[in-house]
Amino acid sequence: MPMAMARAAVRGDIIDMVVIMTPLIRHKETGRVLFRSAFGSRTMRQCVEEAVRGRKSLENASLRDVDLSEVNLQGAKLNGADLTGADFTGADLKNASLEEAVLAEANFFKADMIGTRLAGAILTWADLTEADLTDAYLEVNKENLRNATFTEARVPASYKKIINKAHYVNLERVRWV
Repeated sequence: MPMAMARAAVRGDIIDMVVIMTPLIRHKETGRVLFRSAFGSRTMRQCVEEAVRGRKSLENASLRDVDLSEVNLQGAKLNGADLTGADFTGADLKNASLEEAVLAEANFFKADMIGTRLAGAILTWADLTEADLTDAYLEVNKENLRNATFTEARVPASYKKIINKAHYVNLERVRWV
């Protein structure tokens, strides 16, 4: 995980050193820093929470395997972000924007995704068990849903046709709303 380090100051034979270990959120392709914590967040999870609270855009961020379970991500802007393997268990993603995001192997168990925008998102092997996708915008290619699990999820009925065409999707006890 990328971290920012502070400087050392030398005065005579005494070295004053302050080490600040702050996660950096970087652009997935250029490596450019998108967000640096102003409050010394200790984990990537805290850094993401701080960015979302401050209404910072995390578009195209590299956030692979990040634990965002139970985190309030309402209205988060994560378009194009690489969230492969991220854990969103119980997270609040109401009205979040995840368009074109890579969500392969992500876990959305019991996530509140009401009104979430997922147009063009890659959800291969994603687990959306018991997720609430009411009013979500799920305009995705059927290939991007390969092996996704929607067991007992609430899914807009308007997407039933495309989801049913996807390969190996688990639709056990889906509630079409």
